Amino acid sequence: MKKHINLQRVSIAIYFVLILGITYSAYSRSTGITGRTKKSGDPGCTCHGDNPTSGVNVQWIGPDTVTAGQTVNYSLVINGGPLVRAGTNIATRSGILANADNSLRIQSGELTHVSPKAPSGGNVTFGFTYRAPNAPGLDTIFANGNSVNFDDENSGDSWNFASNRRVVVRTATGITPALGTPIEFALSQNYPNPFNPETNIKFSLVSKSTTSLEITDITGRVVATLVNDVLPAGIYSVKWNAAGFPSGIYFYKLVSGNSKDIKKLTLIK
Repeated sequence: MKKHINLQRVSIAIYFVLILGITYSAYSRSTGITGRTKKSGDPGCTCHGDNPTSGVNVQWIGPDTVTAGQTVNYSLVINGGPLVRAGTNIATRSGILANADNSLRIQSGELTHVSPKAPSGGNVTFGFTYRAPNAPGLDTIFANGNSVNFDDENSGDSWNFASNRRVVVRTATGITPALGTPIEFALSQNYPNPFNPETNIKFSLVSKSTTSLEITDITGRVVATLVNDVLPAGIYSVKWNAAGFPSGIYFYKLVSGNSKDIKKLTLIK
C-alpha cells in the first residue's frame, strides 16, 4: 500500500514538473527567441507551424545602400495571417543591430520581440537601427515574422520569412577641408534637389567641435546619420544615397557645438 501511495506521489510530482516546464517554455517563447532566421542552420518559427505561410507578408522599410560605419533606421512590417499579435527575429551577417522603439530586445547579437505586439492599421511594425561594418562590402539582414491568434496555443498561428535584405556598404564619404578657415557656420542647400537617389550636402565649420548631420522624415524620426564625429574647422561635403527610402520630403539637420541649422530636401522616384 505504501509503495502504491509513493508511486502516486512520484507520478503527481512528475506531472507538475512537466506542466511547469511547458508553462515556462511557453512563457519563454512569448518573450521572443533568436536563431530562427535564414542565417541559422535551424530556421523558422516551427513551434507555430512546420512550414512558412505565403499569406504572411514580412517586408523591409529602409536603405539598401549605406556608408561604412553609418547607423540607419529600418522597419520590419508584418501583415497577413491571424495577426492578433506578431513577433519576430532579426539577425545580420556583419553589422550591429539595436532596438529603436522598445518593442525589441537584443539576445546573442540578434533582435527579438519583448512581447507579442498588437497591430495598428492592419500591420505590426518593429523599428530597429543597423550600424554598418567599418569596411566596405556586402552585408545581409535576415528576419522572420510570426502572426499569431494569441490564444495561448501554438495551433492556428502562421509565420514566414522576410526576403534577405542585401545591404551595399560603401566607402565613407571623404571630407575636404577648405584652403582657409570659413568665416561662418553654414549649411548649404543640398544639390541636386529634388533628387534620386543621391544628393550632396555641403557645410562649413568655423572651429573644431563635435558635429552631427542627420536625416529625418516629416515626423521628426531620424532615418539616417551621415556624420557623428569631432571635426576641425573646414568645408565638408557629404553624399546621401536614399535608395531604399520612399519618395517624400525629408529634413537634414546639422549640429556643431552651439550652432545648428536645418533644411528641407525632396526625394522623387
